[in-house]
Amino acid sequence: IKLTDMKKIVFTLILAATALGMQAKTIDLSEKESANCYMVGRSGSYSFRADIKGNGVEALGHTAAIDMKAVKGVKVIWEDRDIINDSSVRLNGKKITFTTGNGFASGNAVIGLFSDKECTDGNCIWSWHIWLTDASECTIEGYTFLDRNLGAYSTEFGKYGENGCYWQWGRKDPFPADFSVGITSVPGKKSYAYASANPSAFITRNGRWMDVDAHHAWRKDGKKTMYDPCPPGYCVPIYEDIMVIKTSGAETGFHKAGAIWYDLDPSGLKMRGRAGYYWTSTTTEGMVSRSNDLYIYENLTGLKSHYYNATAMSIRPEKIK
Repeated sequence: IKLTDMKKIVFTLILAATALGMQAKTIDLSEKESANCYMVGRSGSYSFRADIKGNGVEALGHTAAIDMKAVKGVKVIWEDRDIINDSSVRLNGKKITFTTGNGFASGNAVIGLFSDKECTDGNCIWSWHIWLTDASECTIEGYTFLDRNLGAYSTEFGKYGENGCYWQWGRKDPFPADFSVGITSVPGKKSYAYASANPSAFITRNGRWMDVDAHHAWRKDGKKTMYDPCPPGYCVPIYEDIMVIKTSGAETGFHKAGAIWYDLDPSGLKMRGRAGYYWTSTTTEGMVSRSNDLYIYENLTGLKSHYYNATAMSIRPEKIK
């Protein structure tokens, strides 16, 4: 073999090794802050902390540390699109690692740690929402929000996936618009331990789903807690912040079809195209079964409402100041 050919071969091998190394690089989504939801903006390999619940700020007397000795399994609980390579999900030390598909597409998935190798329902120790999105920010009267609902595919009005996911007030785990991806329903009341162990179980009840007063589930002493469902750097807004859209003439991206709630029957969405409901982290004073939400109805915007905690509504994350 000629020397020039040898140089070409060596150079080709170096390029191949470099490309392989770049592809193999794993991005730590929890490097700056841990959370219950992580935004992923491009295809690749990712990891996040598995030894802490949410952002680690304890709430309702529940500890935020996860006993890694109790962990026996990890898996994708549900996906509304095929966005994660299921076989890639691993527990490496105190971190969960996974890779996405080669082609980027917006979508949602929930990954859970389990106390048994079979990863059976009811044995989930904690779970995390992975949101593939190209979301950006929008500022309204000095308040900064994401430009779409949590879990939404896009901002385009009437587009499939624009509504995003749905949350029962005080719970960290999302529910997709399509229950056929693996969501079940069970009548309440239930404990927070039950909710964490069964993240895909929608708790149906005409009132509050939880068996305790949970006024500080999403916010405690002005800070987000381990149950807040938003990504790092964002939180469920308080009522006073989200109401800024009532007086703003700017394009807010808050649509009347942007938040449709589930009722006692979780099989279908209600008020499609007529009304929008967005949870806040504020509870209704004197009402243990209700929490405040932003209510948009037909041509009216920025109305105050308070609805049952068991209701599932959309969330518009606010940037933490």
